Amino acid sequence: MERSENINEFATAFAQAQGAMTVAAKDSTNPHFKSKYADLASVVDAVRPHLSSNGLSFTQSVSTEPGIVTVETTIFHKSGQWISNRLSVACRDLTPQPVGSAITYARRYTLMAICGIAPAEDDDGEAAQGRGQAQPHRPTPKAPSIEPMAAPTAPKLPDQFDGAGQIKEIKADCGAAVARIGKERILEIVNITAAYCNRDGTGIISIPSDPTLYRELREKLAALK
Repeated sequence: MERSENINEFATAFAQAQGAMTVAAKDSTNPHFKSKYADLASVVDAVRPHLSSNGLSFTQSVSTEPGIVTVETTIFHKSGQWISNRLSVACRDLTPQPVGSAITYARRYTLMAICGIAPAEDDDGEAAQGRGQAQPHRPTPKAPSIEPMAAPTAPKLPDQFDGAGQIKEIKADCGAAVARIGKERILEIVNITAAYCNRDGTGIISIPSDPTLYRELREKLAALK
């Protein structure tokens, strides 16, 4: 995070604004996962009135480079003091639709992060763990303890890509990665999956159908430690 030399006036106003903020409403639906999520408009509605009433405003600037889209969110105080953070998201195809989707995704998460809010009814990683949906058979762990990690092996490629089965496997891989490296490093998982999965403007994910890319994605998730 970057900031102005002094933030004393900013900190006072921001504390008052943040104290009035509530969660961002999950008012959009992902039809692939049948789950609710907070879209960009909901996040803006949750923070802008409280920032404005305390002399604060925000801007979100965008920059690109090959394979990367970066969004920088800055909150300004009327005194001129400010803080900012940025998020870079992998974007393999720099054409309008993928870039727009990456920008929207990064804007949502940088704004929630810098304001310290979360979506309503946060599932605490349940979706990433894949619980509540049919899963491939996996051995039940004997105890909830952390075991030494064996060297990751290349995941076996499926005989046929049926879409739903691959989504379940990637979700399970993401959940296992979160369990290994902790939620504080979840952006690493986000960036890895974003590099291989197509995402439309609503945040819907499409798993790569190329067997080589699918295996690369699973290997990179397995290698996180």
